[in-house]
Amino acid sequence: MEWVEYVLSNPIRMEGQTNSRIRRWAPISEVGKYLRVVAEPDVKTVHSAFFDRGFSRNRQEVKVVLQYYPDTDMLYFKLKGG
Repeated sequence: MEWVEYVLSNPIRMEGQTNSRIRRWAPISEVGKYLRVVAEPDVKTVHSAFFDRGFSRNRQEVKVVLQYYPDTDMLYFKLKGG
């Protein structure tokens, strides 16, 4: 619980989810891993907490823009930022 509280108050990255929950990551020096905590915006209700093996501090965000053209039935993907 101590590590979960640490992540909630000292995240190095935060990402919102479509269901309004927020993912937070922070390094846990005792084990040398990053802990991901998913919680409600009130930061009191925690849904999950686990060590995230795939977390990269240097991860680049990639934005995907989709455009659909119904007259030609074409879908256009544009990737930005990574």
